[in-house]
Amino acid sequence: VYKLLRREWGGSFRVNFPPQALGCVYKGTFRGTTDRYHLSDTFLVSTTDEEAARGGIRRVARQALRKAERGPLEVRSRGGASEWMQFLGLHVAKSARHGSPAMGRGEIRALQEVFHEGLGLHLASLEGRPVAAVVHVRMGSYALMLDNASLPEHWGLNPNNLVVWNAMRDLIRGGVEIIDLGFSARDDEGGSRFKKHMGGETCPLFSVTSG
Repeated sequence: VYKLLRREWGGSFRVNFPPQALGCVYKGTFRGTTDRYHLSDTFLVSTTDEEAARGGIRRVARQALRKAERGPLEVRSRGGASEWMQFLGLHVAKSARHGSPAMGRGEIRALQEVFHEGLGLHLASLEGRPVAAVVHVRMGSYALMLDNASLPEHWGLNPNNLVVWNAMRDLIRGGVEIIDLGFSARDDEGGSRFKKHMGGETCPLFSVTSG
């Protein structure tokens, strides 16, 4: 992802690396206190087996997934203009609830220009109304969940479990071997718990600036 951003736009980016990727050049900046730079964790699912991935989902999330699959939700994986607008509606509403910056059409266009067919979207609907979505990018055998958004009033139907699992399943069927469920800040207990429940193994990330 970083290399693509550098190629398209240049400049410097704040990026997150697992410890094994840092190398000696970065260890000196920690001054013996690596925890100071341990700002977030990411959660990885490593498998080429769909059944193994589903089996790795923890019991509480597996129960939620089965409930969602028996329910009235419909999941689509098409990424047409209308689906992207539906995702943006969910994403903007989530950002407003959290008080965080939201993506717009320009950011979606930029992602499409960089990743092309590697950019994917899974959208869950209830009677034609979008209630949850997850956006992901694929690069070879690696895939990253970029953003997940949903309507709180429908959480009882477990739409997040449903869209994330459908995306994981389709990515594995397409040859992906490592699915990165995305990073969560260390104090984001809810986000971390959901990703662990969906089978993600914790991988610490250390923030560095690269240019």
